[in-house]
Formats: sequence, structure tokens, C-alpha cells
Amino acid sequence: MRRKNNRSQSSKHQSGAVLLVSMVLLVLLTLIVVSAIKSTNVNSKIVGNMQRQHEAEAASQQAVEALISQNFMADPVAAKARISATVDINNDGAPDFDMAVAVPTCKGVKPLEGLDLDVTNADDQKCFASSSGPGGDGSIHLTSGTTQASICSQTNWDISVTATDHNGSGATASTHQGIAVRVGPGATC
Repeated sequence: MRRKNNRSQSSKHQSGAVLLVSMVLLVLLTLIVVSAIKSTNVNSKIVGNMQRQHEAEAASQQAVEALISQNFMADPVAAKARISATVDINNDGAPDFDMAVAVPTCKGVKPLEGLDLDVTNADDQKCFASSSGPGGDGSIHLTSGTTQASICSQTNWDISVTATDHNGSGATASTHQGIAVRVGPGATC
């Protein structure tokens, strides 16, 4: 019987400290879980925005490549008009980015010197030929490594494209690229 009395007396003296500690720990654990969920949501948004930004950069680069793959030097305004105003980067049939393509601008013409050319390259060999060569027969008269001017020049072009997210996320990327194009004699901007 004494044992029963000890148990009943000890239960009368308990004040619920274990219940209080367990409730505090449960609240702390809940706060940690809620914080982790919010952090995951923020990180997911950051990753999504970074992906959209990289897609915008890829779309603007795609427009630059489309522009330089055509003969844009002959008529830069017409070349700009042939570039699509929108880009479907993920091939779902809906436009993803609106493109703003500036008219390519020729920044100058630079005569190429023999140092810029390689005698063994077929594209460079035509720059060495001249009707004023020895005997006037159009033979190659320059040698690679000379500082003499060749009959070819290089035009330097400035191309600028801006891609803006069509769906309104705010992602924008501008690509500003310089292009050097080898041209024959008498070329101007």
C-alpha cells in the first residue's frame, strides 16, 4: 500500500513541466519547418529568374547570329527587318522574347597588312594578288609577315540586340557585339 501512496503523492506535486517543455520544442520545430519552406520558395524563384535571364541572353545571341549569318553589309536596314521580332526559345509555339534589333553600324574600314594574312590560307591568297605584281600578271607579290598593305580590307561593324521577356517577368538581356568582316578592294562603310 505504501507504494500506492507514494505514487499518488508524487503525482500531486507534478506541475506539468514536461508538457511545457514539449510544447516549446514543438513550436520551435514548427518555426524551423516554416522557415525552411519559405527559404525553398525564395530559392526556387531566384533560380527561375536566373533561368529566364539566361534564356533572354540566349535569345539575344540567337538574333545576333541570325543577323550576321546573312549578307547584312549590303543593306543593313533590310537585314535588320529580316530578323524576327519575337523568339520562341523553348519551341512551344508561343513567343517568349520580344527582340529589339538595332541597325548594324559600320564603324570603319581598315586596310589589311601582310602581317594580318596567311599565304597558305585560300581566303587570304586573293588579298595578295594584284595586277601590279611583277609582270602585271596578277601573281602573288606579297609575303606573309610583311607590313605592306594588301588589296583587302576589314570592315568593323557594331551590332546591338535587346531581348525582353514577352510574358512580363522583367527579364531583359542586351547583346552588343563587334564584327569584323573581310572585304575586297574599294570597300567603304
